[in-house]
This record gives sequence, C-alpha cells and structure tokens, in this order.
Amino acid sequence: TMQRVELSHKMQFAAVWLVPRLGNFSERHPEIELDVITEYGDLDPRQDEAQAAIQYVEPGETIKQSEVVVECLSTVSAFPVCSPNLLETIPINKVEDILKHTLLHGEDRDWWRTWFDITGVKTDNPLPGPKFSQSYLTLLAAEAGQGVALLDDVEAADSLAANRLVRVSDIESPAGEYVIVQSTLTPETAVMVTVKAWLRSEMDKFNEQHTDHQALHKTGKQKTVGSPN
Repeated sequence: TMQRVELSHKMQFAAVWLVPRLGNFSERHPEIELDVITEYGDLDPRQDEAQAAIQYVEPGETIKQSEVVVECLSTVSAFPVCSPNLLETIPINKVEDILKHTLLHGEDRDWWRTWFDITGVKTDNPLPGPKFSQSYLTLLAAEAGQGVALLDDVEAADSLAANRLVRVSDIESPAGEYVIVQSTLTPETAVMVTVKAWLRSEMDKFNEQHTDHQALHKTGKQKTVGSPN
C-alpha cells in the first residue's frame, strides 16, 4: 500500500536541496510518496495538513510555535559568491573589491552588514543593492552575473560544485540553522520516522561532501579573499 507524507518547506530549501535528492528517496522507499508543499509559512499543527516542516531559523532565534518538537537538521554559515564571469570584469582581490560590485540582498539586508562587520571593512549604511523576497531568487541573480550574493552552505553548494558560482572569500558569518518541526498533537508514524532518517542521512552526506570541497578550496587551488594562502 502506497503511503503519503506531506512536508512543507521554504522555497529555497526545496528548490536547491530537497528536490534534486527526491529521486534517491523514491528509489530507496518506493512505498512512500513524499509531497513537497512550499506555500506554508511556519508549521501550524492545528491547521496545516503537512505532517512536518523544514524551517529556517535565523541566528540567535528560536522556533516560536507551540505544540511542536524541533530537531536541528543542519547549522549553516554564509559567505559571498558570484558568477565566474563577473570576476572577469572586476576581479576581487580584497574584501573592499566586493563593494565595487552590486550587492545582492536576500530577505534580510542585515546579512551583508553582519558579514562586513566581521571583516572589519567600513561600509555605507544602508548598503546598496537590490533585495529579493526569497534567497533562491538571490542565488539565480548571482548565477546570472548580476552581482555578489551572500548565501549559506546549503543554498550555494550545488551551484559551487557545478561552477555556476564561485566563492570569493573564506570569511564566513553565522547563518542560523535548518530544523525539522513536527506536531506533538498526533503520534509519530513509522513512515515519518523513515522520512526523517532519510533527511538526516542525506544531510550528513551533503555536509561531508561540503567539508571535502571546502578543504580542497582552502588548498589554494582557488584564490579567495581572506584565505590564509
């Protein structure tokens, strides 16, 4: 008997991380249909049909919903990226060079402010540049060569691996975490346990691959601002 699970997500997480990996889930668990819902905000156990949600939590914040249980899926950091073609017009050899490019902002303009504060570079307030309502749109704008974006590990990893984006600094800023949120109003099913185990397994593999990529990146094979090389 086919069993169905609904998961709600922010668009960017579903688009850049979950959907490319759903084929793997279907191969391993053909008896489970995983429905991906992106129109929900935070999980509301009393109203939403979704059995669980993957939510993004800003640095220093906590989940505000009641009647839920929360499990961290991944803690992430943010760093600047851009299209390789963009560097052909204006190279980035130091942090200040990033300001010669258009800064692409996601939902929170403070992300860039926090990152520049960590670097010690003085900047205008407010920082210029277009703002996008979802960071997935920021990623697409960066891939299109429209400027430099500040993205987290999960958002940027596949684009970096495919060389659609390049990382232009080793300096990172805290970017919060992705968490699995479930209702406490209904018992956890065996199917949901399976889905969560798969999510954790895939994220563990992703983090291992990302760590390997970072180690290669820091050998000096790709010059970046802030690298000890």
